[in-house]
Amino acid sequence: MTEGAPIPVIDTHKAAVQPGAGPRARVILYLVWLALALFLAVHHVVWRDEVRALTFALSGDTVGAMLRNLHGEGHPALWYLLLRGAHALWPHPQVLVVTAFLVGAAASLIFTMRAPFAWPLLALGLFGRFALYEYTVMARNYGISMLILYLLAWAYPRYRDNGWVIGGLLLLLCNTNFPAAILAAAFLLYWAIDLHCQAPGRWDRRWLALGLGTGLALIGAMLCAATVYVPLQDATNVAAITRPGLLETLASSGHYFDALVPQPIQGIAALILPILLIGIFWNMRDNPGALIAGLTATLGLLVVFAFLYSGAYRHQALLTVFLLTLAWLREEGFGGGRTREDSGLVARISPVAKLALPALLLFQTLSSVPLVTRPFHDMPESRSYELARLLRRPDLHGAIVIGDPDYVLESLPYYVANPLYLVREHRWGQTTRFTKAARRTVIVDELLDTARRLHADTGKKIVILLGDRDPPDGKPVSRGGFGDFIVTPEGLARLRAATQPLASFNHVTAGDESYDVLLYPANGSPNPPLAPAPTRRYVATAPGPEECSSVGRASVSKTEGRGFESLHSCHSFGKARAGLQVRGEV
Repeated sequence: MTEGAPIPVIDTHKAAVQPGAGPRARVILYLVWLALALFLAVHHVVWRDEVRALTFALSGDTVGAMLRNLHGEGHPALWYLLLRGAHALWPHPQVLVVTAFLVGAAASLIFTMRAPFAWPLLALGLFGRFALYEYTVMARNYGISMLILYLLAWAYPRYRDNGWVIGGLLLLLCNTNFPAAILAAAFLLYWAIDLHCQAPGRWDRRWLALGLGTGLALIGAMLCAATVYVPLQDATNVAAITRPGLLETLASSGHYFDALVPQPIQGIAALILPILLIGIFWNMRDNPGALIAGLTATLGLLVVFAFLYSGAYRHQALLTVFLLTLAWLREEGFGGGRTREDSGLVARISPVAKLALPALLLFQTLSSVPLVTRPFHDMPESRSYELARLLRRPDLHGAIVIGDPDYVLESLPYYVANPLYLVREHRWGQTTRFTKAARRTVIVDELLDTARRLHADTGKKIVILLGDRDPPDGKPVSRGGFGDFIVTPEGLARLRAATQPLASFNHVTAGDESYDVLLYPANGSPNPPLAPAPTRRYVATAPGPEECSSVGRASVSKTEGRGFESLHSCHSFGKARAGLQVRGEV
């Protein structure tokens, strides 16, 4: 080589790439997946966490007002902006599930048609619980993370040297959900290692692209932080989780990802998952970018789940999608390193380690089986649709809905426009707040007293939802971050004597939104006087100050009587709050 000649760049991505599945197999796989996902979507009943997002997305007269309402809710703004924009184009509440499905379908289409995998791995990636249901049918913000990660895998070989493209995708990824911001940081690390391995010791415009991409990702992280923190939901169980030591966390790492295996074997997840992860990382040992990024993402999520909040499947499955993304790029020849000849013990371990990622995907595919059969067993996520059908009766038009726990009301605005009153927070609204300012202890008599006062104040019928079929006598029923609900036989008898039973929905659900439904006043009954205070006294915190709905106004949809009405402002019922105070003894 002559002096001054350019340093050769090692383009490992030009190495031979496995052809993967053929076009026909890919089309067939996607069509089968699409049919199955549509079947699940048609039978899906939305529950409160899904509808809560749409309620916030439609709040406020402007986008700025919506973002102010969203502050401290715990999620970045991208999903809410997407819902608000989609609703502006098609102003119907069904835009919630349609948007989520389109996001998931687009992600699965990119994965099926572009990922360089053989058809068995493609099938496992498609029919796993995350792609088939959690990120497609369930209308939450996590499906956007899957779409952006697959877009990164597709775009990286083409636009690795374009900081605007890769950095822009990372900025968006940071604003899908908080755990995804950790994945964005891990991908930046992958990008830097890949550049270093492609041209060791050489600084050129590729590094400028990385710098630009890093800056965009940092902007995305700051936007995420500005929206998410400081959390206003100060009564959630986040602060109550047990925080183990670092060594204990590492030793029990499988416990924090136990939802990635089917429920029947989650008890041994602490043994299975570390073995699978070790196998996956062993298979990446010749690819430093994938290895270090995968370890970083795993440890980052582990810290979040151990010290900030427990991860549900929707959070944990993000690691699966990220590992698939790294495997995708590894097959394309990116991430640095070189193929090596294995020998001895390593040669015997490597074929087994290659089965680790398919095994992890297989476990999640097995978890999809109960979801596919759920529509045949009358086991929806919520009984909100059945309740909405009941509320559409002409005699219940405009009836006020109350209940305990308050949060079971949040799914109703998707189906009906009945006004909702939150007993613990003493306000009208469509979203509850996990706040310590709300009543921490509620007794059953307060539901009846609230119904009487609302009826006297508005003249409307009151529909009462009871979430517990056989509550223990006088013992608190935990509502998690909301506090406790106390039922006595005397209080329950007074409630049932003053109301008319309307329905008792099947208590078997995939979630916890099932209830007995009572009507106050009972048909033909006059409005009786307030019941005397219970003879037993219970500890209860004082309610917070006078509050209006925190989410402003929502758009109105008149489709079949469903949709979102204007959120209620402060009501004169607030003047009667003193009668609802429960004074307790410590």
